[in-house]
Amino acid sequence: HDNILGSWPLIQQFGRSVQGRKLLSDAFRLCAPLDTERDVEDLIVWLQDPWFYLAEGNFPYPSSYISSAVGAGNYELPAWPLQTACGKGLDMDWGIGIQGSKSDVRFVVSVDVNAGKGDGNDNDDESWDLDVDWDTVTPVLDTQAGGKWNDGSHSPTGSQEGLEELESTVVQLFESLRDAVGIWYNITNELQCYDIRTEDITTTTTLTNTKLQSSATRKDVKRSLTDNSQLRQQPLTPNTPTASSMEDKSAVCDAVIARDGSWEPLCCNENLNLPIDYTMGMGNDCFWPPSDPRGTTYADIVSSLEQEKVDVTCARNDESLAFLGYPAETDYQSDWLDDYYGGDRFRYSGASNIVFANGLLPWSAAGVYTTLDPPSRDEGNTSHTVVQNITHDGSIVSLVLDLGAHHLDLMFAHPDDPPCANEARLIQEEHIRNWIQEWNLGEQTCVRT
Repeated sequence: HDNILGSWPLIQQFGRSVQGRKLLSDAFRLCAPLDTERDVEDLIVWLQDPWFYLAEGNFPYPSSYISSAVGAGNYELPAWPLQTACGKGLDMDWGIGIQGSKSDVRFVVSVDVNAGKGDGNDNDDESWDLDVDWDTVTPVLDTQAGGKWNDGSHSPTGSQEGLEELESTVVQLFESLRDAVGIWYNITNELQCYDIRTEDITTTTTLTNTKLQSSATRKDVKRSLTDNSQLRQQPLTPNTPTASSMEDKSAVCDAVIARDGSWEPLCCNENLNLPIDYTMGMGNDCFWPPSDPRGTTYADIVSSLEQEKVDVTCARNDESLAFLGYPAETDYQSDWLDDYYGGDRFRYSGASNIVFANGLLPWSAAGVYTTLDPPSRDEGNTSHTVVQNITHDGSIVSLVLDLGAHHLDLMFAHPDDPPCANEARLIQEEHIRNWIQEWNLGEQTCVRT
């Protein structure tokens, strides 16, 4: 966790100098060099984007379910892709330490290049520190350990041996991060370099990719929410037919959905509130910088920022897209779902016969539990299903699958399924059988009376 969280401030700090940007460009094997600090911001977003999909698609067997829906196409991710990504070197000790409060996003990132070596080197304690306070990184210009940052060039200074160790350490850390996200971006194993400017990951050969566009949309939405900049519109490509060139609107629909997918129109038309997808780096995960100002609550996001997201993303000034689910204004009827069932209301609305299944993946924050927050992982019981009674009569229950990927329990059974998946299916089957039995008994009672 420290390796990932500590990477982002380090990338930003190295990105402040020409020499540092060259190091980053080489370490991450970019097709084009990073020229500006804004390019470095784009790099951080690009590096953070795949983790959602790796966690969502963290099935215990090779699967193309997630990658075919929002990724490169019908290419399989490896079994347990999230663990595989961490195993690319992010689980090694690179001397990255974090002292302070991660939850408050007030901490110091230290790079101790000789930590734990114990080789008698006089520079064993030489380290470089970065002070992180919410969205600000300040290099510690001098430390008792001897490592420091140049106030003018933002480059690290210290002994020659220490500097060589520092560069070697951070390059290996960055390469581990590159190889980790490469499980998603280079799922075809054909890429020679990464082009983060176009968002479509291309090789020096003829490989093209039209589906890896989610990063651009999410990145621009995040920026539009933080600096009120206008979302860059993504016009139809020259090869995509427009409404003016065809009479069949269904063909236009197919063309745009092939480019954008159907998830965004669904969220727009149904007014879905997904603050967990637009909030990160707020002290509860391994990302940085924070997506929102300090003190922001989920209520703030749902009431204001989420509405701004709808305004910017969904209300497109293109009549040819309106029928696709990008309305000029949100569907007022979609609010009834939140009004009637939102929050705790469903507990008291007469609802019954529901089994909620929650995997501890990115969507888990929006799950249904006996408490407001998802249960923490129990290290001693990491592969079994936890059952929670949401209502006193047990007619609504919540299942927590610690090793559950995106609705793993609804997939066909597989020999490599963890116990929690098989247990969840049995519990769901038992409840469904009980519902049917209760209904049949009720019908018989009605007929007799």
